[in-house]
Amino acid sequence: MNEVLLFFWPLVFEYLEPEDLVSVSSVCLAWWRFVFQGRKSTAQALQHCEQPHLADTGKLYQKVPLRFFSKVTWLNLNRTAISSKDFLKLVGVAKHLETLNIESCMEISEQAIFKAKGSLLCLRNINISLNEQFSVLVVACLCSYYSVQDIRARGIKLEEKEALFLTKTFPRLGNGRITLDIGSAAGGEYFFDALNILSDFDLFEDF
Repeated sequence: MNEVLLFFWPLVFEYLEPEDLVSVSSVCLAWWRFVFQGRKSTAQALQHCEQPHLADTGKLYQKVPLRFFSKVTWLNLNRTAISSKDFLKLVGVAKHLETLNIESCMEISEQAIFKAKGSLLCLRNINISLNEQFSVLVVACLCSYYSVQDIRARGIKLEEKEALFLTKTFPRLGNGRITLDIGSAAGGEYFFDALNILSDFDLFEDF
């Protein structure tokens, strides 16, 4: 019976989407081997998956060999338990990332964002919302990425002077080449919108 199952599992896996294969691989070591070391067709499906969706999967990202992130352009790690160390390893491999979602990834430190800058040279869109450990320094670091066009930082607490500092230091933020969305945090606490502040020239000149 076991031999029959060993034969049929890979056949079943070939009908699964890449994201489902990642989930399946976490069931047991045998299934992990079937997914990542088994049939070439299964490995190729994952290799060509440009948008691995790992949101709400805890530490499931650890089940995926790093080489499978080498060609991704879009990565959703929303609400995963990824550590700073693993985050740096991942982005070090995924050097073609254009869109990255690390919302509510509380274990990623500010220092990790700074260290990742050399790897994320293609980054255009990033979501760092609801990470209380991040400050204006992280937002400033992301604004300094020449390729970045959109930063979502909802729930990151920015003081009025910090928002003004960003708009004055990074002209691309003021002329629309970077959209900074700091919106409102959960619980109804509202913070300053750097783009709206620019319209108040008197306030801006007093800074």
